[in-house]
Formats: sequence, structure tokens, C-alpha cells
Amino acid sequence: MSHRERLTVTAIDCTGCKETILRALQRVDGVQRATVDHLSGTVEVLVDGDVSVGDLRATMERLGYDANP
Repeated sequence: MSHRERLTVTAIDCTGCKETILRALQRVDGVQRATVDHLSGTVEVLVDGDVSVGDLRATMERLGYDANP
């Protein structure tokens, strides 16, 4: 079953950052769709039941971003 996760991410400064985040999230198994709003610093991800918010946070942290639900 799919569910939505929303994260607040610090330091998304430009559209390049946005694209980097989108590419990384799209490579995570179970991520169906992701949107990034670099102006508000929010990331919304539609995932299947096997993906946790911890998985998403770990992906963001590997990129150097601090992400919180």
C-alpha cells in the first residue's frame, strides 16, 4: 500500500539542489514519485509500504542535507 511522506529539508538553495535530491530519491526502491519545493524546503514522496521515513532521511543525509518529518 502506498503512503505519502513529507520532509522539511534545510539548505535547498537552488534548482540544482532540487534536481540532485529528486534524482537520489527516484533511485530508492519503492519510491513512486517525489516532489521538491526548494523555496519552502519541503520534499513530498509517494512510497510503497516498505519504504520508511528513516530510509528517506538517510538518502538525504548522504547528500549532505538535514531532513526532518
